Amino acid sequence: MTDAENTGEDGSDRRWDGAELDLDAYLARIGHTGDRSPTEASLRALHRAHVLGVPFENLEIVLGRPVPLGLPALQDRIVRRARGGYCFEHARLFAAALERLGFGVAA
Repeated sequence: MTDAENTGEDGSDRRWDGAELDLDAYLARIGHTGDRSPTEASLRALHRAHVLGVPFENLEIVLGRPVPLGLPALQDRIVRRARGGYCFEHARLFAAALERLGFGVAA
């Protein structure tokens, strides 16, 4: 992706689509009730909660289903249906959450 593709019409960075994330649902899914400010301590707590709360899963591939990486599909499966995902799905969802919370996230 080019920088132009990563920037919205209003000039905001939309690389991870954090604005589209249902943050409250995501935090409930991972069991995080702590600080939401973009600090090192909250990053550690969020990472721990995500790793402990969302399992690795490769069921879609085993069943021959596609693995869409768009945030709406990830939210539906991992957050709303409480399923797991591949490492790149975890990374995409976690990056969106961090972006939404005010962290800088680079690819």
